[in-house]
Amino acid sequence: RARLRRPGERGRLPAGAPQGSGAAFRESLSVDVSQDFAQIFERIYVINLDSRPDRLRGLEAQLKRVGLSLDGDFVRRLSAVRPAAQGDWPSIGALGCFMSHLEALRAAEADGIGSLCIVEDDLDFTPAFLADPAPYLEALKARDWRLFHGGETREVTRAVPFRALALRPEEVLNCTHLVGFRGEAIGEARRFLEAVASRPAGDPEGGPMHVDGAYYTFRGRRPEFPMLTFEPPMGMQRPSASDVSPAWHDRLPFLRRGLAVARRLRQAF
Repeated sequence: RARLRRPGERGRLPAGAPQGSGAAFRESLSVDVSQDFAQIFERIYVINLDSRPDRLRGLEAQLKRVGLSLDGDFVRRLSAVRPAAQGDWPSIGALGCFMSHLEALRAAEADGIGSLCIVEDDLDFTPAFLADPAPYLEALKARDWRLFHGGETREVTRAVPFRALALRPEEVLNCTHLVGFRGEAIGEARRFLEAVASRPAGDPEGGPMHVDGAYYTFRGRRPEFPMLTFEPPMGMQRPSASDVSPAWHDRLPFLRRGLAVARRLRQAF
């Protein structure tokens, strides 16, 4: 379990850890906080397309760094939705991501889950979280949140002081690589996404849109649901082509492997 930080203590790296920010240091960080996750969430849903085992392997490596795996029932993989046509949506990818999140919310309701985390398969835990997870986990345990976002998907230095933020409804957070729901917000979010999916494009009540836009709109309609986020972020979106609408070069397996390595190197440096 993560070491609990004393009140007023600043975040710091594990004893003896190198101070550099190179790839070797970043890849060496790991901590078993599986029991902490189990105290916060009743289930973690991983969204992954059947046709992208490469992305699932990358996500499994990230889960291993925090003591989690797909072997049990706590972390459950959901087959991502791959639409045949775009329809009124911004893109096929937007529709697939939206419907995959909706399926996770439906699954949680059907199983009577009271708190859940949705993880997309391009999630990377940040060095800031892996080096000192205690303040993140304390905030998730203690805060009276109903919605959770892992933080803006951008690189920051470990010198940035940790902050747990109660996000106002008008504040925007992009991407949905790491989000959570608790209590009545699960069913309310599910009903809202279903309503959005049933409307035509341009509907004044909110029609087809990216899922992060739908969550933003939902927060504006339900300001009584507090949203928690972090700085530095707890997780980032790993550079990668879209699951459901890859670029032409990612459709060729021999190029996809080389590009995946290049993306990782670009992120590391």
